Formats: sequence, structure tokens, C-alpha cells
Amino acid sequence: HVQGRTWSVLRSYEDFQVLDSNLHRCIFDRRFSQLLELPPRRELPSQGQLLAPLLSRYLKALSGIVDSNINCGPILNWMEIDNHGNRLLVNEEASINVPAIAAAHVIKRYTAQAPDELSFEVGDIVSVIDMPPREDTSWWRGKHSFQVGFFPSECVQLITDNKNPSPAAVCRRHGKLAGLLRSFMASRPSKQRLRQRGILRERVFGTDLGEHLLDSGEEVPRVLVSCAQFIEKFGVVDGIYRLSGVSSNIQKL
Repeated sequence: HVQGRTWSVLRSYEDFQVLDSNLHRCIFDRRFSQLLELPPRRELPSQGQLLAPLLSRYLKALSGIVDSNINCGPILNWMEIDNHGNRLLVNEEASINVPAIAAAHVIKRYTAQAPDELSFEVGDIVSVIDMPPREDTSWWRGKHSFQVGFFPSECVQLITDNKNPSPAAVCRRHGKLAGLLRSFMASRPSKQRLRQRGILRERVFGTDLGEHLLDSGEEVPRVLVSCAQFIEKFGVVDGIYRLSGVSSNIQKL
């Protein structure tokens, strides 16, 4: 029973043993919880008569020490709740995991009249997962606040994207701009012409070595030749090529 909602969780005795183990692994120390460790099933002399009262006492003692701040994942999954107290359905076929086919905003307040119905206020957003034709039924099914249920279709209005212009409107609106771009790309000067005019300078650092050698007509990059000559002339004799190759040293050379 959580936040006024009640559901059943089917668990075996072995599942309760797993719960006890996880509780004392990530939340409580057994010296504080005072919960008796659940014995193996084979150690129970009369299983049918002892299991029910044993688990009843265990759950009663557990309810007296837990609060709303449990954030251990295995414990929450065991109880089928999330850390906000909402029911967590891990079954892939559960209704909460059914993908929505449309979104709608509430235009008329509705209060659930049955357990399988949704309650919402004006302005809320509902994810519609089942939308039969209105001539067949006036009830749709959707998701709202981690709940799945039916609601009257006249209480919501589908959210449609009517702001997107049609392709024809886009072509008409940007026709002149597209023409200018095409003419600019067609009349763009070549890279060789830009180099001749000095607009595009040759890159040395960060460029492809093969491309640089092809453009410069050299077998060895000039920067390497200059660095080697400088080091051989002014550097120490022993270990002359062991200087650091960081960019600051290269620029200094």
C-alpha cells in the first residue's frame, strides 16, 4: 500500500530470503534492524504451518523500521516501486511500457469513476496508447503520472504540429536564397587561384605530410631541415637529437 494505492506482489519464500540479504547488505545492519535471518526452507520442520506466521512477523517488524527514504535498487525492484513511490512494472508487456501513438492535452477535467480510469486536470498532458475511432467508442486509453487507464476522448485534444510549413512553401520562401547559393558555389575560385593571389596560405603544421611535400616540391619538409641545421650548429654534441619536440621549442628554433 503506497500513496493510497494498493497492489499485490507475488513472491516465494526464496524471494524473501533474497530481500533479507539485500536489506542487510545495502541498508541496515542486523544489529540495528533486529530482524532474524530467514532460515533455509529445508530447516523448517513444518513448512506449510510456519511460513505464513514467520513471514507475517518479518514484514511487521520490517514495516516498523523502514521509512520513505529507501533508495536501494534491488529493494525497490523487489517491491515493484520506484524511488518516488510509484509502481514500477518491469514486465515488458505491461501497459506502462506500451509506446504512445499520440500526445494530448486535457481541455476538460475528469475524475476517475472506476479503478481502470484516469483522473486529470485541465492542462495536463496525456500519452495516448489506444485510440479507437470515435464512432466505435468514446473511450481512449493512455498514460498519465505513471498510471494507465481509460478516459473520455472528448476531455482531451490531440497535440498536432501544424506549425511546420509545407515543402512547397519552403521552396517559394527560400527560392531566391537557394539560387544565390548555387551561383556562389559555381563561381567559387579554385584553391590554386587562391594560393596564387595570396588569399590561401600554405599550411605547414597540421597538414597532411604527403600533400605538403607535393605542393612544396621537396623531399623533406623545410622546417625539419632548418631545425636539424640549427641544432647541429648551436646544440651540444652529445645527444643533439634528444631535445624535446614540444611546439614551444620548435617555435624558438
